[in-house]
Amino acid sequence: MAEVEAAQLKEEGNRHFQCQDYKAATKSYSQALKLTKDKSLLATLYRNRAACGLKMESYVQAASDASRAIDINSSDIKALYRRCQALEHLGKLDQAFKDVQRCATLEPRNQNFQETLRRLNTSIQEKLRVQFSTDSRVQNMFEILLDQNSDADKLEKNIAQPIIYLDY
Repeated sequence: MAEVEAAQLKEEGNRHFQCQDYKAATKSYSQALKLTKDKSLLATLYRNRAACGLKMESYVQAASDASRAIDINSSDIKALYRRCQALEHLGKLDQAFKDVQRCATLEPRNQNFQETLRRLNTSIQEKLRVQFSTDSRVQNMFEILLDQNSDADKLEKNIAQPIIYLDY
C-alpha cells in the first residue's frame, strides 16, 4: 500500500513540476521518499527533488539530493548532470567538471555535455590564471602582512614564497 501511495505522490510531484510549482513538487517527492524502500523509485525521487532544488536555486540541497540518487545508481546520468549544475553554481568547478566528464563518457554524442565540459574547462583555466597571477599573489601577501591575526608561520611562508612571472 505504501509503495502505491509513494508512486502516486511521485506522479503528483511531476504534475506540480510541470506547472512550475517547485515547492509543492518538492513536498510531494519528500512525502514519497518516506513511504518507499524501492531503490529505483528512491533514485527517481531524489533526482526529481534535485531538479526542484535547481529551479528554486537551492543548490546545496540539489547537490545533496543528486548525490543520494547517484549513491543508489552510480550511472544515473540525469542525477550526475544535476549535481554538476548545482556544484557549478556553488563554485565547485573541479567537482562539477568531474561529473560532466562522467556524463560525457556515458553519452559522448550529447552536445549539452560537450558544451558544459568546454565552459567548465574555460572557467577553471581562468580561475587558475587569476589565482596564480602575480597581482593576486602580491595582494594575498599584503593581506596577510596587514592582518594582525596572522601567525608567524603564515607570514614567513608567504613572504619567502617566490613570485613567478609567466609569459603570455
